[in-house]
Amino acid sequence: MEIFDSMLPSLATFFTWSVLLWFFIGILNGMIFGALPGLSGSVGIALMVPLTFGLGTEESMALFVAALSGQTFAGSISAILLNTPGTSPNAATTLDGYPLAQAGRGGFAIGISAGSSAFGSVIGFFVLLALLPVVRTVILAFSFPEFTMLAVLGLAAIAAASTGSLIKGLISGGVGVLFSFVGFAPVAGELRYVFGQPQLTQGVDLIAALIGLFALSEVLRLLVKGESVTHDPAMLKFPKAQVWEGLRYVFTQPWLLIRSSVLGTAVGIVPGVGGTVASFLAYFQAVHTSDDPETFGKGNPKGVLAPEAANDGKDAGSALPSLAFGLPGSSDWAIILGALIVHGINPGPNLIREAPEVVWIAMWVIFFASWVTSGLGLLAAPYFVQVTKLRPGVLAPVVGVLAMVGSYALQRQFIDVVFALGFGVMGYYMRRYNVPPVPMILGLLLGDSVERSLFQSLQIFDGPMVFVTRPISLALVIITILILAAPVLSLRRRARRETIDAAR
Repeated sequence: MEIFDSMLPSLATFFTWSVLLWFFIGILNGMIFGALPGLSGSVGIALMVPLTFGLGTEESMALFVAALSGQTFAGSISAILLNTPGTSPNAATTLDGYPLAQAGRGGFAIGISAGSSAFGSVIGFFVLLALLPVVRTVILAFSFPEFTMLAVLGLAAIAAASTGSLIKGLISGGVGVLFSFVGFAPVAGELRYVFGQPQLTQGVDLIAALIGLFALSEVLRLLVKGESVTHDPAMLKFPKAQVWEGLRYVFTQPWLLIRSSVLGTAVGIVPGVGGTVASFLAYFQAVHTSDDPETFGKGNPKGVLAPEAANDGKDAGSALPSLAFGLPGSSDWAIILGALIVHGINPGPNLIREAPEVVWIAMWVIFFASWVTSGLGLLAAPYFVQVTKLRPGVLAPVVGVLAMVGSYALQRQFIDVVFALGFGVMGYYMRRYNVPPVPMILGLLLGDSVERSLFQSLQIFDGPMVFVTRPISLALVIITILILAAPVLSLRRRARRETIDAAR
């Protein structure tokens, strides 16, 4: 393909001082906004748009894509140490990353996250190279029925993989979908469940819910229990050794790393699905390909490796529909595409033909940014983990204030602070009664897209049979059924095995 002719010249352009300068500025922006709960990387990218008006195309691309890549790993730091994901896709990392931090293994978890992020991006890069000749066919094969079933698959996967019973996971996800119905309907546009309150017309803010369910619920737990995050602070005596131990652990799980990265890249290629679905699907496959699935949710390091590898693999995947077809692979890419249009760049098939070097600059930035970000994270990790030793009387108010500011800062609406507080109390009691909060977040995230895609599928394709008459949609239906059946079958096998052992 002609696009490969620009591969090496664009690499030389990447290593010019002006591109590298804006590359590092973008990485710092992404790490700062990615690590701070509530201030997502999208906010950081949007704030940088005015800086690019005097820049060239290559510098602008390096700045934006580096910020996108920088937030991916940085968001896992607060997810692991404080149970507060910096970005939505990092929510999956809290499931096992935070239990590791509680056990005094926060440095180990950060080392795993850094290593899997770096290698996940590299694997995603090479998967993208392999898919370039055929990706157009793959993208065009997805329509509304496939989008509907992919979202349903994501909900089923995380409900099945969550700690606690499958029924509790499904109830949590269903309640999240119900919350997504608040405000304007995505298709007909009527108002629903606002109870005469104009503040509710925009619906329940995902970031506020995320902060409440994870950050504020943990603040309440710390204050009630009166103990620091790490139960045994003596285990943090050699945090540097922990970090390098985590990095070495990544090399002991090559197949899980490859599977998760490829899965993240594949999900990223589908426009609009995003990293949250990718990371949770990767977590699910890690659980169900493990010899000890019962240890997930209790500090299994594979539960950190899989979602973080998928999260970085997703960055490479979502670049393709964004640049090659002008279809944003994520909300971050939607902002980047808008900024590129300001610079006179029109994403789409003509971009590959007329300016392939721009596409390659983006891909080289994705390749190198995760390494730089992970390297900086590894150097700083021994200092980050010290936060887990702080007394709850010191740590809880700081996290609480950051959470409140984060929930208000994005849209500057007081109702979002109320949402965060409400979800915080709800999250505390959900954890107390072993109801997983993650399916609720995913239900809130995907409910709107499921409703829209389902309505469009039924209207355009004349009935529900479309979900079983289209090959990809049928495959997703079958996979969803198998996912929901897997925990039931596993319990039956375990019960049968226990009966046989008792009989002996």
